[in-house]
Amino acid sequence: MSKEQDRNLTRDIIATQIPSGEKQLLAAGTRIHLHQTLGGSHTVQTGSGLYRIDGRDGDALGEPAGDDTVRAATLEDGTPDPGAIWEQLKKVYDPEIPVNIVDLGLVYSMDIEKLPPAAAGDAAAGATNTAAAPAADAAAPPVAAGPAPATGANAAAPADAADAAAGDAAAAPMPGRNPQSPIPNPQFPPAPACKVNVTITLTAPGCGMGPAIAGDVREKVLLVPGVREADVRITWEPPWNQSMISEEGRMQLGLI
Repeated sequence: MSKEQDRNLTRDIIATQIPSGEKQLLAAGTRIHLHQTLGGSHTVQTGSGLYRIDGRDGDALGEPAGDDTVRAATLEDGTPDPGAIWEQLKKVYDPEIPVNIVDLGLVYSMDIEKLPPAAAGDAAAGATNTAAAPAADAAAPPVAAGPAPATGANAAAPADAADAAAGDAAAAPMPGRNPQSPIPNPQFPPAPACKVNVTITLTAPGCGMGPAIAGDVREKVLLVPGVREADVRITWEPPWNQSMISEEGRMQLGLI
């Protein structure tokens, strides 16, 4: 082991144990050996085993702190960008193989599922209560009559005032356009909540890295704007083989 890669953590951090995928506290002062930095994460060896440390905690082991923010816009309908999800999947690595799981051929499928609208009943109730408000106003006692309407040249004043009021009303923003407005507007429905389903495999049925890889996939997919839930499943059908590795992956592994 290179002594240059041996460090002491400068602060407490939460790391992912490999291969269990469990979160554990690594205390400040813990002696670690940095194995590799791939996909924005660091794989380190401690006296108690192997761990993955998120890039944002890189400063704790003497590396630049990473930024895991996904700078991608949602599509016009508010759903997540599939390209952004695939880019996140390319940041996931088997800790024992220096090729991302997409180029390694471990990702069998990825689909985006729209979830049922949340709190639809609450929105309807709000709209009902809003519609009932004018009726309460109509029941108010009549106001005493004021002075008689003006005649002659002054008779046009009320009409001018009405036109001005109509203009002000037309210029006012429609309910729902203001993000601070509590009144939902059916013309501007909220963005749909989406769930991303990913199916992956491993290089061999006996590979123990499944929980760690699946957990990393889920965490990275949830960073994509528009994603509310992520489900990762491991399958063994069809069995993985080297023909599934992309050309780029083969080059990285020295197979071509």
